[in-house]
Amino acid sequence: MAGALPLSSEIEMASHTPGPWVLGECRRMTVGGFGFPVADKDGNTPAFVASWRDNAAEEGSANARLIAAAPDMLAALKAAERWMSGEGIATDALDMVRAAIARAEGRTSDEVA
Repeated sequence: MAGALPLSSEIEMASHTPGPWVLGECRRMTVGGFGFPVADKDGNTPAFVASWRDNAAEEGSANARLIAAAPDMLAALKAAERWMSGEGIATDALDMVRAAIARAEGRTSDEVA
């Protein structure tokens, strides 16, 4: 796509692990509760979400998805900021925002409005 904005994996990020991040499989922890690793493209774990609540698996998974989408959300915000300042393309920024929201909500790109 001509003039397409970079994906989160293509944006230089100075102070955090570069994206994309993916949600790992739910793990039952030896201390009780559930854990959800969030991994980068190299298999490193920049974040691990633990939950001990009654709905630990469901809530922990939702929290981990939100964290895993963080690099995409940052890229979408930067794209929106460029567009709002007159430098970017609105449809590209909107596509990135919608994709980041879908990822945070656990939906696929096919389900993006």
